[in-house]
Amino acid sequence: MRKFGLFVLACVAVLGLHGADLLKNGDFSKGADGGMPEGWHFSRSGSADGEMTRGGDGLKIVNRSKKAANVFLSLNQVFQAQPGVDYTLLVTARGEGALGVALGEGWKTRFGLTAAPEAQTFEFRFKLKDEQIKGGRAVLVLISEAPTAGLEITQIAVEESAARNLLANGSFDRGAPGKTPAGWTYDNHNKADASLTWQDGYVVLNNKTPRTSNVYGRLSQEPEYKAGVTYEFTGRIKGKSAKPLGVAIGHGWVTRFALNPTADWQDFRYTFTLKDEQVKGGRAPFVILTEDVGEDICLDDLVIREVK
Repeated sequence: MRKFGLFVLACVAVLGLHGADLLKNGDFSKGADGGMPEGWHFSRSGSADGEMTRGGDGLKIVNRSKKAANVFLSLNQVFQAQPGVDYTLLVTARGEGALGVALGEGWKTRFGLTAAPEAQTFEFRFKLKDEQIKGGRAVLVLISEAPTAGLEITQIAVEESAARNLLANGSFDRGAPGKTPAGWTYDNHNKADASLTWQDGYVVLNNKTPRTSNVYGRLSQEPEYKAGVTYEFTGRIKGKSAKPLGVAIGHGWVTRFALNPTADWQDFRYTFTLKDEQVKGGRAPFVILTEDVGEDICLDDLVIREVK
């Protein structure tokens, strides 16, 4: 996560930042543990018995109510919105139980998700009509209508779809110390002596294994792509005495780039287009590989956007 001065932040606020999250405190990091996250408003409907509070790595939902009409817990926030604009809703959840999300006046735009023990990110696209927006603002409501002993939401975001970053948490500003950043998975293949740490809004990769066939550390996720469309991949990198870092995109890992770490942060930019066979079900792997010895390779501000 790149740090900016106050003057730059002021300029961003005036000019607008495409792809920025329209919600406040969407990672639920602000607020007292066991209390209400800042910027959100909680209510119970009917005889609902339960809580939606800040705890762990995000928002913890406990619902002791039996499922019944008009009996639910809800947490809401309003955000700036315009009718007819394409928006993307991203929700990262884990645990057990179901959650509903309603948007706009009348709660007519609705989505549902069911959590699993491992964290996963759900993605939904939507547009709002004139009557769903008041004064340039629309409501987003998280709804728990069924019993759950522990459903956790670690991140929720609403972004304009046109300019959004296809990588979830590409700035590495969401996560918990000692764990893989939210939205990403990490593993060592064939007993590679490699590691990932998350600190201060960026990731640090290390690898003590000399280059050996099919032995590597792997940081990955599976974004949404369209075949035949040109994308731009940008970010920042630095590292100590490190060999190039590999990036593979698409099924088959045919599209590849090499990132060369230097002692100081440097920006990089690549463009690519995937073929039909590289995309399955509208998604394709994005993989960062440490395939050789490298010390303290730092990555930040990773972005993939469609080139217009």
